Amino acid sequence: MLLLLLFAIQGLTLKVVKREGVYRNPLVTHNGGAPCIRLLEGYHYLTTTQTTGLSMWKSPTLYNLQWTDPVPFWSDSTVGRNHDFLAPEFWFLDGFCYYSVASTDNPGAQRIHVLKGGPSSIDPDLGPFTYENALIPSNFDAWAIDPTILQLENSLYLVYSGVDEEDGQCLFIAELDGPAQLSGAATKISCAEYEWEISGGPALRAPYVLQDSGKTSASPPIQIIYTGSQCSSAAIGILALTSNADPLLPSSWTKSATPIFSSNAANGVFGISNVYPLPIIDDFHNYIRWYFAFDAKSQPGLGCTAATTKLRVQRMNVTDGVPLFPEATPDDAEELEPYCDYCL
Repeated sequence: MLLLLLFAIQGLTLKVVKREGVYRNPLVTHNGGAPCIRLLEGYHYLTTTQTTGLSMWKSPTLYNLQWTDPVPFWSDSTVGRNHDFLAPEFWFLDGFCYYSVASTDNPGAQRIHVLKGGPSSIDPDLGPFTYENALIPSNFDAWAIDPTILQLENSLYLVYSGVDEEDGQCLFIAELDGPAQLSGAATKISCAEYEWEISGGPALRAPYVLQDSGKTSASPPIQIIYTGSQCSSAAIGILALTSNADPLLPSSWTKSATPIFSSNAANGVFGISNVYPLPIIDDFHNYIRWYFAFDAKSQPGLGCTAATTKLRVQRMNVTDGVPLFPEATPDDAEELEPYCDYCL
């Protein structure tokens, strides 16, 4: 009995040496690339880039994500969409949970696909799951990844990163007729032009539409947070949509000339990419507490492989719809959990 008790105490000590209500980065050191994370009814749901199928991590705290086993929910044997599931995102639209993901069995030939899940708005790993459609614009049957959704009044738009023969890897937008059906051609809205977007290889990728939902501003702006450049040189930029302008026109978007979030060599964080904001909505105080997930490397020069990428989460501020990012904090720095009462 004593021997068993000692082993129990030793095992417990390994997991409990922490202050209540805090976590430490990096959160997940495996499969941490291109995170999509949401907090729904007290649980964090996380999915990331994966190889042979899609799995979901579910945890009441960010800290426990590192101990949680992923639950598989989708695989596909159909040639062309059965491998390399890049940057999956999940959305509750039209009464169902939808997943958008780029996949292929031929590396470098990704196309965007949509899965339809169950009717639960609070549990995205509940199925059944069915394959719905490929989102391939009539004027863009080419490599496409990093799909995300822009919701503007009663319209839906697909925003993604794709390779253009003339300008390389750029950001595109196309209008949707429902969550799994395109209604028009794609428009190229921005390509790499500034030195920081080009230094590690010209690319604009990993778009995410930041919409403040009016909690901190009466007329919140619509902005796309994106990753510029590649590998250890990657950093985060922003595109802003002119108020009341047509999002399908490139002239409607204005880009910041400098990154808004980038590597912090002093703190050992490099190649920041795939930012995914995590709004924590406090309806009682009419307030949104903002966090954001991203992936990064702990050393420079580690290349582009996902095996060297780790998931991190920090707090951010959004003032009048404008995101204000902190410096990237070092490994093992304590961060407050989103749920705790003293986070405000």
